[in-house]
Amino acid sequence: MEVIFRTRRLQRNYEDANRATIDWGRDVSRRYVRRIDELSRADGFSQLYDIPTMRLHPLRGSRAGELSIYLTGRWRLIVTRGATRRRASSLRGSATTMTTSGEPIYSNLAIPPGETIAENIESLRMSVSELAAALSLSVEAMDEVIVGDRAITPDIAVGLADALGIPTQFWLNGEAHYRATLAHNWEKTGGRKEEWTDWCFGRLLRKYQHEDAADRAAV
Repeated sequence: MEVIFRTRRLQRNYEDANRATIDWGRDVSRRYVRRIDELSRADGFSQLYDIPTMRLHPLRGSRAGELSIYLTGRWRLIVTRGATRRRASSLRGSATTMTTSGEPIYSNLAIPPGETIAENIESLRMSVSELAAALSLSVEAMDEVIVGDRAITPDIAVGLADALGIPTQFWLNGEAHYRATLAHNWEKTGGRKEEWTDWCFGRLLRKYQHEDAADRAAV
């Protein structure tokens, strides 16, 4: 699905996870990037209801017509469902629409679809070894899938659909999006890994000491 950001800040914080970390804190910013990725990799809006950890549900009252997606703690992402587009509204409130002119947008934080796997097996109280057995994989191979070191093949995607109830195509789209993001970031940075991977989060947090950024961003 195409995701349209309602504000420049929301788009900027997706594209630059370092800025998002300063604004919202590490946990919120990482979950925000992943939720946008999950929105974009879904073939249709109905697929999002197949992901229980998103806790997708319609809002009421003055926000009727909008839907809430769980991020972490008390943070939610508000989206509006359109005929052909999905608008990433905001973490709190809404503003003017930010269009993307149909151009693909990538985050400088490449998150493997395995994080979605990890979140959902935790919610199901399923261990990695149990999932590995269901997919006829070794635990080591399953760990590699989760961290993005091993690609989600069609066979693995079918197994995930059977085990987790999340459609096969969602996993294949997620794998394709992850690899495209890696390629985009590699080209953009000239291969300087520290500019776009997880490693920068720890350094950024230590440098700016924004351990309480999430609380201040919510005010």
